[in-house]
Amino acid sequence: MIGSKYLSELVDCSTFQKGKLNLIKAPTGCGKTAFALKRIPALIKNALFKVIFLIDTINGREQIKSIYHTMSPSPNWQKCVETEMIDFMNDGRIVAMTYAKFGKMCEEDAFFVDKLDYIICDELPSLLVFKGIRSNDPDRNNTFHKTAKNEIVRAIKRGDATVIALTATPNRIYKDMSDCVVNPIKVDTEQLIQFETKKTINYNSLTAVFNTVSKDEIGLCYAKHIRRMKEIEAMAVTAGLSPICVWSTGNDTFPMTEEQLAVRKEVLENSRIPPQYNLLIINASSETSIKIKSRVDYVITHTGSEDSKIQVRGRVNSDLERLYVLSDEACEIEVPEEFLNRDLFAEDKEALCKVLSIFKPGKKEIYAWTGVKKRLIEAGYVLKEGRENDKRYVEITLLE
Repeated sequence: MIGSKYLSELVDCSTFQKGKLNLIKAPTGCGKTAFALKRIPALIKNALFKVIFLIDTINGREQIKSIYHTMSPSPNWQKCVETEMIDFMNDGRIVAMTYAKFGKMCEEDAFFVDKLDYIICDELPSLLVFKGIRSNDPDRNNTFHKTAKNEIVRAIKRGDATVIALTATPNRIYKDMSDCVVNPIKVDTEQLIQFETKKTINYNSLTAVFNTVSKDEIGLCYAKHIRRMKEIEAMAVTAGLSPICVWSTGNDTFPMTEEQLAVRKEVLENSRIPPQYNLLIINASSETSIKIKSRVDYVITHTGSEDSKIQVRGRVNSDLERLYVLSDEACEIEVPEEFLNRDLFAEDKEALCKVLSIFKPGKKEIYAWTGVKKRLIEAGYVLKEGRENDKRYVEITLLE
């Protein structure tokens, strides 16, 4: 970990401006959620009915409810907002809801946002992605998401509420919120507490990754679609790992099993991967917002999206030994010990090619021996060829 101060210590709240989108760019682990749920509500009386925290996923909402004891929106609470009820308890708690729920409430009450003083948008770029997606998942109802985006823009332009966005990946905000004036909030990143990634490794074959990680290590893997998650789970089982997939409870096409629901509950309530598993596979329902505080040795980001790579690594609230990044570029190659310092004949070379599974760029075809040989030499291995009983062989060694 680097840095010495949390976000709450570095943000000057007097720099927030109404009529603009106040944008805070900050990585996971620096205290974004604590800042949003503790510091901002302290700026105002009656925070329960005057401040809302918007989050992109059900999983994220349930985890912050467990950790920070946020409130869920209810018809009674909405009525209190409409009638500008006073919170006599004034315990600093605020209501957290998904963007979809917020959009639904705005459709039910056209003047809902006009009663609010602060609108806090966690990972706003996800909303901008979701609003263009057609889905049966209620967590991703694109009609509600479009309404949510429009109402946030309207609140900014109306200028009565302070709208704050917190994210680690703000590029999409500048692109898709161009109809709003953005007020970037200064943060001293040199002082800001941040988790470190000790090594980033390019890969283009999950089989090769699974063949190199230790069964004693704990991993987190991201894939965008559930069908792909299931494929990865099967690959991990074949490699001798103990994987489990977790996605959204709102998906009726692929309902989770009791085992999966139990793992989801453990992750959301206790921020830990249960010890009987050594690989947790997630998708977009957990790409942002959730925190994992238990030990994680490596993260695999099986996606080409740069924002997703940053977000998925951010789910691990600790320094990380290895981050595996999907890439068509030259990948780090590690030849298993059983293929080193011995004569490898045709069948051995074929077996090595399958173990390494180096895919050709943009294709689902792995390199045969000629392609693998070239990449082994580029990776620093020494290949000594010979012949025995009219059969060609190669010996692979790695210089110290």
